[in-house]
Amino acid sequence: MKKKQMAPRGWQENANGYEITKSPQFIMNMLSSLKKNRRFIILLHKGYQSGNVAIIALDAKNIDVDCPPDWPGNYHKIKVLFRDDSNVWNYFNTQIISENQDTLKLFFPTELFRMQRRAHFRVQIPGECKAEFICQGEKNTNLRVEDLSVGGMKVCMTDAVSSGNIKDAEPVVDILIRFSGGENIDGEQKTIAVSEGFVARSLIMADNQKCLGIKFNLQGTEEKELSQFVRKSELAELRRGM
Repeated sequence: MKKKQMAPRGWQENANGYEITKSPQFIMNMLSSLKKNRRFIILLHKGYQSGNVAIIALDAKNIDVDCPPDWPGNYHKIKVLFRDDSNVWNYFNTQIISENQDTLKLFFPTELFRMQRRAHFRVQIPGECKAEFICQGEKNTNLRVEDLSVGGMKVCMTDAVSSGNIKDAEPVVDILIRFSGGENIDGEQKTIAVSEGFVARSLIMADNQKCLGIKFNLQGTEEKELSQFVRKSELAELRRGM
């Protein structure tokens, strides 16, 4: 006799780097906790982002949420975003069933996604972003930034001007990260400076280019400035593909 396939429980790895659950009970527990503890959600649709709104009611089919004061009223599909008890971003895609001046009625989601659980969210850099730093007394420039977090960054040395002899655990100082165009969320060129860090690891990639993982030792206002950029980038990443 063929065994009945059980519905997936908890989180499972997703090919896009997220974790996913399709368990209705698990999703219900998460959303019920948001409602009970008055944890806010955010509604996203391409160029639109709501302020904080609350879940009013929910059952196995529908979710009622506060209608944002600036709700444009012309969206059918939206993304709902929130932070869980671990301060990690979660989201689900849904459709609007009906709306009035006070309430939006949404379909209960069939899938819930959770972003990276690492200590620092890592932002993928979609375009041109360069870094430079001093290591072993030598200035290394034109390093291509692959990803960035409050904790550090990954840089690759294609077209870099470098001594090429950088090893693990080497200290680096006078780090500059330059964004332009689409990489800066505000659409303007931006430079972020970090006083010091060290080489956490060095990698030789499949195409033989050398890449470095740089760990930051943030000081003063450096953490605040970098955190603000990463938070904006988190939301921008969630909007992509909507």
